[in-house]
Amino acid sequence: MADELDELWREFAAETQDHLEIVDRLLSDRHDVAWTGEEIAQLFRSFHSLKGAFLAVGFVNLEAVAHRAEDILALAREGRVALDASAASVLLRAVDRLTDMRDRAVARRSDVEPAGDLLIELDRWQGVAPAATAPDEAAAPLTEDAEMLALYCELLMQRAPELALALGAPDDRESAADTAEQLAVGADMLGFESLAADLLDLAEAARAGPASLDRLDALREQVAMIEEITGIPTGAIGLADAIAPHREDGSAALDRLAEALYGGEIGAVAGAAAQLRQRYAAQGLAHASEIALRLEERFSRGETEDPAWIAAAAEAAYALRTAAAEARDLDEAELQALRAGWPDAARQPSNRAGARRGGFPLEPEVLSTLSEEQLDRLEAAHRQGDLRAYDLLLELENDVEIGNDLLTWLADAVETVTSRTVIRQGRSGFEFLILSAETLDWIRAQITAIDPEQRCFRDLREAGQIAPSIRAAVTPAASPLIRVSSESIDRLMTEIGEMRIGLAQLGQTLHRGGLVERLQALRGVTDQLAPETAVGFGEQLDAIARTLHQMAELETGVARAHRRIWQAGLALRVVPIETLFGRLPRTVRDLAQKLGKEVELGFEGRDVRIDKSLIDLLVDPLMHMVRNALDHGIETPERRREAGKPERAQLRLTAAEHADGIHISIADDGQGIDRNRVLAKAVERGLITSAEAAGLSEPEALALIFRPGFSTAEAVTDISGRGVGMDVVATTLERLGGNCEVETSLGQGTRFTLKLPVSAALMTALLFKVDDEVLALPERQIAAVAELEPHQIVERNGVPTIRHQDRPVPLRDLAPLIGFQAKPRRAGEPVRAIIISVGDRKLALAVDQIEHFQDLFLKELHPMLATLPAVAGASELGDGRPVLVLDAEGLSVLAAGA
Repeated sequence: MADELDELWREFAAETQDHLEIVDRLLSDRHDVAWTGEEIAQLFRSFHSLKGAFLAVGFVNLEAVAHRAEDILALAREGRVALDASAASVLLRAVDRLTDMRDRAVARRSDVEPAGDLLIELDRWQGVAPAATAPDEAAAPLTEDAEMLALYCELLMQRAPELALALGAPDDRESAADTAEQLAVGADMLGFESLAADLLDLAEAARAGPASLDRLDALREQVAMIEEITGIPTGAIGLADAIAPHREDGSAALDRLAEALYGGEIGAVAGAAAQLRQRYAAQGLAHASEIALRLEERFSRGETEDPAWIAAAAEAAYALRTAAAEARDLDEAELQALRAGWPDAARQPSNRAGARRGGFPLEPEVLSTLSEEQLDRLEAAHRQGDLRAYDLLLELENDVEIGNDLLTWLADAVETVTSRTVIRQGRSGFEFLILSAETLDWIRAQITAIDPEQRCFRDLREAGQIAPSIRAAVTPAASPLIRVSSESIDRLMTEIGEMRIGLAQLGQTLHRGGLVERLQALRGVTDQLAPETAVGFGEQLDAIARTLHQMAELETGVARAHRRIWQAGLALRVVPIETLFGRLPRTVRDLAQKLGKEVELGFEGRDVRIDKSLIDLLVDPLMHMVRNALDHGIETPERRREAGKPERAQLRLTAAEHADGIHISIADDGQGIDRNRVLAKAVERGLITSAEAAGLSEPEALALIFRPGFSTAEAVTDISGRGVGMDVVATTLERLGGNCEVETSLGQGTRFTLKLPVSAALMTALLFKVDDEVLALPERQIAAVAELEPHQIVERNGVPTIRHQDRPVPLRDLAPLIGFQAKPRRAGEPVRAIIISVGDRKLALAVDQIEHFQDLFLKELHPMLATLPAVAGASELGDGRPVLVLDAEGLSVLAAGA
């Protein structure tokens, strides 16, 4: 139970952190550019979500801050106040305070003290807004109140099943009517006008007699829709269960459908299909519901004498009956087969964009709804040449007011050819086929102006085209997110790595283990056997050969599958670099204000994906580089004017994927780096001599800025001057196996390019043993592995030395270097050594046993281990054993000091 509770608190912290980061990024990343309506709506939603999350765990004082901030955004969203720099500063202070309060509250798992001063400031800011207290303004709808919404959903959960009593005896119907009226009051208060009206209609119908199943099914669909929109249980399932005993067996409706089809009563097909659709929707059978809906639509339009459609409908009825007998939904293959069998699909090309009728590419499903008159209109529009056809999907019942506005716009701004009810991903909506001379972007902009929060708008595309990016953006339910801990992914990748080792060993045994040679040797033995024995023996050898061949093919196939699993596992570890970039705007904004400089921060490549382990490791280096650019690189507005530059400087962060990994550049249009000044400072601080300075090339001179203790600042401030900033950058890059390139031009600016491996957490390392402990060294730091005979080791200036590539290399026993117990070696025993490379220097390390190369995922080091110079990281083997990853440079330092 404790573990589950801990996981819930981690989930709460992660969710609230996501919203705080969204708000921080949207409020910080501005340069005299007004916030768009969608951005304001996103800010409002994030604060609204924070308010609900804090309230859900009882953090009332945090909820109060989020609620005040939400109120400011509500005013801005309604256009009653402007979201300007002043409001943004107040809201950013709220973000800072909420972050601090949230961290402390999560740590103690209880609310913290109220932020009285901030609440006063937030209230004061709203109080000075000219329209904020206008008495004639309509109150904000209660649907913005998460607490009220949660209470009403709980009430629905408890009382909705009682509505099924409207199907029973008079006393039961009276009770159901009372329940419906009570629920209608709450629905009306929350702005669910359609639900309120239907509840009142049910109350009136129940008092007059037994209500219809259709009416209860419609109510159940609305209750289910509220649950889908809010994510809060509303009792839709309970209502469906309460209705079920009053519903006739589905086979009866299927019987009526079959009788209508074969008896020529085509007019009754639509009614039977409608009953089936309601039943399937209540049961959550999305595919069966879609087929029933299609039949209902087609036959409600009077298709009376089309044998092809009657045959297709009969086939659909048979498939539905088969699925019902097995108590299941239609599977995907059955659904696709029925779709392909529709007469329209048979007459037209089957691909979505290729079915042309009326001049425009239309989906077969859309074609099936069109009358001859509508097809004639489409053909005329196509001949006209200046009109385009679009598919528009709306869920009008989500917000009645916005839905009415959208319908009014459809009537005034475009021509609607047809509309139909569709079910997508279990959600019902209305799909409109419209004609317009305007572009897709213009239509989307018009719809967004009416429905900025996309409460009703779901999809828009040119007829016959699929726009998954749009659907993914406006339909969150289409791509549910699942949070998986880093530890779980690391364990998965460790196990996959162990499989990789096993596969490699299997391949080694099959292909290079001598099995084929031994088999050939056995075949040679057959010549020495008696003929009757040789025949049987040869058959057995042939069977073994076939088995070996099959095993080799199987190993090859499993290895290919393993590589695909490996790549899929790696994909779980990568996230958009926006996660990293999003932390910088606030820093730039605050520091620029402090320094009195005007800076415009821009980003490119926000969607580049990077190993998530790099995010936290790169925060400090990027922060140092950004501060360095603002403090040292970018001039004050006065100096920029004198130099003929715009007062506002440009700072650009760019991410790009390359064959060798990820490149991140930080570029400014400031004063550039003065090579002579760098050399003078390096000599002054004793980092190099004057003679050395004279012989340095441009790249070597610029590399001095990464030396520990280097700084060109004239005085130490809280921003710079300590000589540790760029050293942090170099140290981190070296640890990650990356590097930094510098390009600069005096008076024009500077560009730093960080070159990083695709995955810093994933490392191929050589495993070996010292004093029975398994250790590792990164593959990139290993020059060679050797087994040395005693005569190959010679004394050179008192240091054991070997030769590698005709160069002397010192040999040191690794165990005492790192505080382990060295095992005594027997006389004449070979020495196993790993030759490591540190720049142009080599060092041989004697170890007890060399294992194999393996891919490891680095884990966060314990603080005590992190201080050790020779330890680069830690990982875990598949059997759970920990393994320390050593660092070649640290070992070199230890060897030099020993």
